[in-house]
Amino acid sequence: MADGYCHTDILDAALIELRENVNALYVCSGNPQTYAQAVAAMLAERSIDKYSFTEPADGIDGRKITMSEQTNLTVTTAGDARYVCLVNTSTAQLRYSVRKNLSKSLSLGTTMDIGAADITFKYQQVVT
Repeated sequence: MADGYCHTDILDAALIELRENVNALYVCSGNPQTYAQAVAAMLAERSIDKYSFTEPADGIDGRKITMSEQTNLTVTTAGDARYVCLVNTSTAQLRYSVRKNLSKSLSLGTTMDIGAADITFKYQQVVT
């Protein structure tokens, strides 16, 4: 049960802020909470920009942007791919991370793909 509601304008502003202020995607082995942790856990990376995402649109129970498919990411460190992180390397900020069921143990020098993915911010918010 939701305790609150968030207007479309607020959700869109947050999604646009994210889209406009990330310049790299990291595939990570752990659950990073900071930029330094994301760098330390990085297995593969890809430069991205705002054109890697759609404009905000209606999603299930909220507003979403869709990140385009990212193909042929070169694995620079072997490990188990667990999280996808969106970062700003210029400001050394971890902007967003999500656990992805990539089910991949990555080997050094191989390549991997990440399918198109939605980032959804929900209308209804749980207040604790």
